[in-house]
Amino acid sequence: MNVIQEINNVNDKFATQGSKLRIEKRGEKLNIRGSLPSKEDNNNFKIQRISLGLKADISGLEEAKKKLQLINLQLELNQFDWINWISKPYKNEKKDGFEFPKELNQFEEFFF
Repeated sequence: MNVIQEINNVNDKFATQGSKLRIEKRGEKLNIRGSLPSKEDNNNFKIQRISLGLKADISGLEEAKKKLQLINLQLELNQFDWINWISKPYKNEKKDGFEFPKELNQFEEFFF
C-alpha cells in the first residue's frame, strides 16, 4: 500500500476519535498539522505544524502515529508545551559572541 493512502487512513481514524490534528507529508518528511496553542499564548489556538523529522515511509508513519497520540493526550490534559516539540539548538552553539575569545584562550593554553 502507498504511504499517502496509509496517512489518509490514519487521519480518518484519528478524526473519528475527535482529533483535530492530522499527519501530513511534506516532501519526504512527516509533520503534524492542526489547531495547536499559540507559542505566545496557550489559550489562543491556531493552525500550526510540528515538524517530526521522520521519513515519509511506513516506519516513520508508525512513529508519527505515536507522537500524534501523545500530542492529543497532552492537549486533552492541558499539558501541551511547545518546548517539548521545538527542535533543540545545537549543544555547542553559543548564545553570545563573548564565549569565543574565552574558549580560544583555553585552547591556546592547553595546546601550546
